[in-house]
Amino acid sequence: MRRVIAFAGTVLFVCCLLFDFHRLAQMQESGVNDWETALQISISLYLDIINLLLEILEAVGD
Repeated sequence: MRRVIAFAGTVLFVCCLLFDFHRLAQMQESGVNDWETALQISISLYLDIINLLLEILEAVGD
């Protein structure tokens, strides 16, 4: 059961990662180019990747 939950979490964080990349592309197209936005998006991407890796480790672990 834990493995199923971990796979669901993996799918969730992949979707979060795709959403953040889409948000980044939208900000670039609209011309938003400041340090605050860059910092917010970079932290969001960093946390998505860390959480994704943790969920993958949970899914393949014993």
